Amino acid sequence: DAEYRSIRGFCKVIQKEFCSFGHQFKTRAAIGHKATDEASPIFVQWLDCVYQIVRQFPDCFEFGEDLLLRLTHEVYSNRYGTFLEDCEALRTAHVQPYARSLWPVLLADSRYRNPGYNPRAGQLRPRVHAPALVVWERYWFRYHEHGNPEPAEVAPVSAPVVEQASSNPIRSMTDFLNDEEDPPAEGNGSPSRSAKPPRQNRFAVDKADKDLDLFKD
Repeated sequence: DAEYRSIRGFCKVIQKEFCSFGHQFKTRAAIGHKATDEASPIFVQWLDCVYQIVRQFPDCFEFGEDLLLRLTHEVYSNRYGTFLEDCEALRTAHVQPYARSLWPVLLADSRYRNPGYNPRAGQLRPRVHAPALVVWERYWFRYHEHGNPEPAEVAPVSAPVVEQASSNPIRSMTDFLNDEEDPPAEGNGSPSRSAKPPRQNRFAVDKADKDLDLFKD
């Protein structure tokens, strides 16, 4: 579906297939604890598969390699609540009141938009034989002095804006993904160490949101 080749649609796919369906980010990525025999970079491997398709059809995707690299970084960074905990129930109970969503940050950053994007309907049929696949050098060789002559830089994240609940309430992840237009770009202000964000919902899909038609055609 061409919709999911846009940045917003791609965020929906990850939110639905990984976050909402219970991918064990904490266990697989060994976030906050010692790795067990269940640790596995499944999400990163999936992003590598996406990279292979994006590489073969670069003009069919609104995003490119830089967005995928940002995701590989944030799944281990602990900066956002989107990839914390092992399921949505734990994420809602333990993380939701304190954490920020990654999705509005990505949607607001124009640097991830592919200037050559040419949306078109129809299926993509990637070449899957071995000679058509390549090593994702900017990820797997990102720390090798000779393997990545132009290492990818993680885009800086602006300081979270502390909204007044009475006039500009914080919107949930569902609100951002359901908007027809992208949210306004974030400012370039420096982070404030004194400001503390209010304990409100900043990313999770709560029960009321899940009853919406967010992921239905």
